Amino acid sequence: MKRLLFLLLSIALVAVLVWKAGGLRILQVLHDSNPDWLALGIVTYFVSYIGRTLRFRCLLRQKRGGFGRLVQVVCWHNFCNLILPARTGELSFVYLVRQRKLDTAVSGLSALLVSRVFDLSAVLLFLSGALVVRQVNVFGLRPSILWPLVFVILATVAVILTRFSALLTWVVETSGPVLHFLHATRLSEKLREAASEFRRMESGALYRRGFAWTLFLWTFQFLTFYMLMLSFGVFFSFWEVVIGSAAAAMACFLPGPVGSFWRLE
Repeated sequence: MKRLLFLLLSIALVAVLVWKAGGLRILQVLHDSNPDWLALGIVTYFVSYIGRTLRFRCLLRQKRGGFGRLVQVVCWHNFCNLILPARTGELSFVYLVRQRKLDTAVSGLSALLVSRVFDLSAVLLFLSGALVVRQVNVFGLRPSILWPLVFVILATVAVILTRFSALLTWVVETSGPVLHFLHATRLSEKLREAASEFRRMESGALYRRGFAWTLFLWTFQFLTFYMLMLSFGVFFSFWEVVIGSAAAAMACFLPGPVGSFWRLE
């Protein structure tokens, strides 16, 4: 019964979105599109979701519930991101991971934060590569200068990630007396649990595997944009599509209403 209600709600929301966007015009555009490129775009889109799921399966701790249930969580999470304002849909992943008994809420939140850092890093990497290939100057900088700049940014991100558990531990120890005075021992426990989660991900090859799956999913995400544009008769090179769509993708990572003006899917 619950699944039927979710299905009906999804159909109703999609119908409203299509109607608001001009339903007849959308149907006409789909009718005039190239079915071969459109089918390939749909396939690459689903492959990108497999990459998203495998990344979370890598980052989550307990690995309970099987691959299929995690796919459902990832799909619902991205659906909530599309319809809820100001990035509040991100919290749905934490709730669903706990509600489906896939892992703890703290583990889900830690995996989500790391995945968003990976997403931003991967998009920046693709964008800089596309700018170099197409020889596009950015703010007067030659493309040859972009790669060292991107390397410094990504190296800084890597250092922060590998030291984040130590930072959280320092915050807990420093603020311990204040939290105890405010009777916020529960918050202190959750921060310690989060520090433990980041420490677990720092050990071994979890970060490397997670970032590898991130590069995999973004490759297919950009291929989706490219193939859908071909299906609608818009002919740009793959790298030009990366440059055009990366700005919207990076805006999606911005907090609050600024990022809500842009949509990825």
